[in-house]
Amino acid sequence: MNWHQKYKDNRTFSEKLADNVASIMGSWRFIIIQTIIVFLWMVMNILGIMYEWDKYPFILLNLLFSTQAAYAAPIIMMSQNRQNARDRVKAEADYETNKESNFEIGEILKRLERIETEKLDKIMNKLDIQEPEQTDEDPMEAFEAASKIYFKSNEFMERLAFEEGAKWQAKQFKKQ
Repeated sequence: MNWHQKYKDNRTFSEKLADNVASIMGSWRFIIIQTIIVFLWMVMNILGIMYEWDKYPFILLNLLFSTQAAYAAPIIMMSQNRQNARDRVKAEADYETNKESNFEIGEILKRLERIETEKLDKIMNKLDIQEPEQTDEDPMEAFEAASKIYFKSNEFMERLAFEEGAKWQAKQFKKQ
């Protein structure tokens, strides 16, 4: 279960109610409906449809808005406080995930370093590299010989890296 679901499941009835009221009052639908009601209220009172229950300057309408604001503000603030608490929980969960990822990355780097060291040891053993002897041979011939050894070692390293990678993938597949 993720942190969001845990948070949602642990809310009380009043917290759920406050969050729902805040989400409704903070929507375009609410604003549009409220605007239509206010417009109809004013038209009906100005034109005297039925009878004028709230004459201009619409004191009753102002009272209704004041009452709505008096209740809406604390409800919205409660919802924002819970949002802050939820953000803290999310940040803590992210921090724990980052710590675990950092540890796993460190382990992978250690494995890669060990594989690289093993590959280099195998290459050194296969090539049986020894100290060069002092000879009077032509420097160009020595360069060509060294180039051949270099290219052979690169081919060997690529083949070895492929084999090691395939072994590692097989191990990971078996773990799953």
